[in-house]
Order: sequence, then C-alpha cells, then structure tokens
Amino acid sequence: PQHRPWLLSLPSRGARWPGRGHFANSPAKEPSPMKIKALAVQDTAFLHIKNVDGELLHESTPQGDQPVGITLYGPGTKIYANALAAKQARLVERMRKRDKQGVPTATEAEDDAADNVQLLVEVTAGFQHIEYDAPDGTPLAGAALYKAVYSSQPLGFIAEQATRFLSSWANFKPASATN
Repeated sequence: PQHRPWLLSLPSRGARWPGRGHFANSPAKEPSPMKIKALAVQDTAFLHIKNVDGELLHESTPQGDQPVGITLYGPGTKIYANALAAKQARLVERMRKRDKQGVPTATEAEDDAADNVQLLVEVTAGFQHIEYDAPDGTPLAGAALYKAVYSSQPLGFIAEQATRFLSSWANFKPASATN
C-alpha cells in the first residue's frame, strides 16, 4: 500500500469522533409523543361565496357588510360520511338497474346531478345572507332553500364552490390560537 500522509484516519463505520456527534455531550432524552388530536379538523367550516368574477359576496346590513356564504359539515363528520354513503348507494342502485336494462338510462346525467345536489343539501349546516323564493313568491328555508339554490343552473357556481370546498380537509382545519 502506498503511503498517503494527507489522508486522515477516519473512525470505523458506526464509531463517532470523540466529543462530536449529534447528542454526544447531552444526556439521553426521550422524545415526547405528538398530541395527534391537536390536528383534528373542525366539524364545520364557513365558505365565503364568490360571484362569477371571483369577488367575495357581501350583504350590506345596519351592522356593516356581512359575508354571504354557507356553513358546511366537513369530511371528518358522521353527517358527511352518511351523506356520501347514501350517494354511493344510489349510484350502485342505478348501476344495477343499468346492467339489467343493458343500456344507460336517458336520465343518468340528471341523476348524477341530483345526487350531487342531495349530498350538498345533507352536508349544509346553514346559509348566511342567502334568500331564494319559491315560484309562488314565498321565501324558502332549510333543506328546501338549499336544494333550490344548489339545483339552480344559473347559480351553478355556488354548488361548484361548495363541492370544491368540501374536497379539501384543509378548509376544516382548527382555528389557530392566535386568531
């Protein structure tokens, strides 16, 4: 072997330099486990609706401008899970019928849209500053109001925003302690 004075003698694999190393001079410390419940999402979250131009909607009230929006139950709730399971059950039933008939039904797209509306209705906890009248002019409330708004083709941007909002768990993250 050729002598190479410039080559340092390195410690063997697994050995450490004396007094060096990540925790060489500190006492052994047990890592504390993460309190994972701190990451749990909230049951509901507020969706501030935007118009078709992407501007947040507000209603002028005596208390000032108020956000127009929807409070939705999130993917971490039983309400959401049950609504999703019901939607999937309806889809499976339609697929069984289609398989028996051998051809897709003419109303398949309408059925899918109705299922999406029903899911949104079931996971809506409430509307804020949204009104919609029945054809006879009487104001709608509760599930009837939600269904009318989500079913309206000219207001389709609202159902689209709600569907997108529900698809992200991050929208239901807990409020920070500094807020």
